[in-house]
Amino acid sequence: MNAPTVSAPAAPAALPSFFSALQKVRDRFLLPPEQVDRYSADEVDELLAGVQALRGGPAAWKRNAMLIPRRQVSLLFPALLRTEDAELIERLQLVLEARATPSLHALGWAHFQHGYEDARIVTAFQRLHAALSPKDAKRVPPIPPGDGGPVDCSLSQRIYEKIKESRISEVDPYFAQYGILPDTAFARAILTLFFSTCPDEGFVRNEDAFVRMLPGLDADGGFLVMAQYLKEHRIGTRYRTLNEGILAGIGPPDSGHAVWSKVPEKTRAKFWKWMVARAVEDHLADNPRKFGLLVRYIPYIETVRQLYENILVMGFGAFYLVDDRLAPGTTYFYDKAAYELWAESMENSEMTEEELEQYGKPSVPAPSPTEKAPLDEILPSLPVQAAKRIVMEAFKASAVLIDCREVGLLFARDFLDDALGISRRGKESAARAGGAASRLF
Repeated sequence: MNAPTVSAPAAPAALPSFFSALQKVRDRFLLPPEQVDRYSADEVDELLAGVQALRGGPAAWKRNAMLIPRRQVSLLFPALLRTEDAELIERLQLVLEARATPSLHALGWAHFQHGYEDARIVTAFQRLHAALSPKDAKRVPPIPPGDGGPVDCSLSQRIYEKIKESRISEVDPYFAQYGILPDTAFARAILTLFFSTCPDEGFVRNEDAFVRMLPGLDADGGFLVMAQYLKEHRIGTRYRTLNEGILAGIGPPDSGHAVWSKVPEKTRAKFWKWMVARAVEDHLADNPRKFGLLVRYIPYIETVRQLYENILVMGFGAFYLVDDRLAPGTTYFYDKAAYELWAESMENSEMTEEELEQYGKPSVPAPSPTEKAPLDEILPSLPVQAAKRIVMEAFKASAVLIDCREVGLLFARDFLDDALGISRRGKESAARAGGAASRLF
């Protein structure tokens, strides 16, 4: 008996043909925001040449506009940006009027948001908007803020005023409602105004919008935003995403970015303070007990330096704390003279010039070498006293071992409070300590 015949499965479409067809579908059905950058200069030049070749006057140009393929109609806004010829600009805008539809209006709204400060784009969109038939106009979403005012460069200011007047706490839902595209100059202008005046909670509730806005900030807008954001210290964990966004968007205060150039030194120092706090937080990520002690003193840290992979040096001006991640229960205190002795001994060892240069500078240096080093091998050979004994017997020492374990924490806090002059015994000092600690979270 003959075996049954099994038909071979149909061969799949060749990959190049499949992706070619898929690309054609994407090009045909792109959403308006996606079409803004999906064109070539050759296509735009071809459209410009065709419009330039139109004969007759304005009436003839409008009639011939109906013969232009839909694909080319979507290039009218990019074409406007490639010419300064007044007559050619007029022809392009007449074509837009003749071909006015809700879909072309959506595309024009996207282009307007990318180039809302360019008179050619603004005028073209205004004429397109006005040319819609009453029936088509009903199908077009309203232009915010719905005040009947002109659709021009004043729009960003009026939208911001509407957001402020309506006490809208989250801007992204409002943007989505009116088709305001997030990564555009128009959205950035609105957000710059919003973040220049918003309260603390406004930053936290709109952190995604804040981070998106940063890379395109100019010096003037950026100065207003940073001045508002850094009115207070931003050291708490709730501000970490915002602060990381600043680092990614405009860099640290010494990055040379135009935004920082106008920010006063006192304001920039608050951001440096967060960078110091981040270094301490990262160093003690696996030691919540020790971090719970040291977080109180972050506002008073002036310098921070990572040595090797496991040692962090925190400078307070008159003294330094040296912490070894490999010794989770203790931290060393050195007064300035003892620290300088240690720095001198390190200078004669394996430290590089770049590492030594960082000592005493109010900044967070580059990542440290990755090798570990036992703290006992590099500490200066000085007699070390226990913080508990110093607190109980009321004397001073150049080198102190701070016990960060359980009962030792009580003496550790008292010792550091006294060293910083924020002792629990002084009303003025206590207020200072409380004010600093209250800014942390």
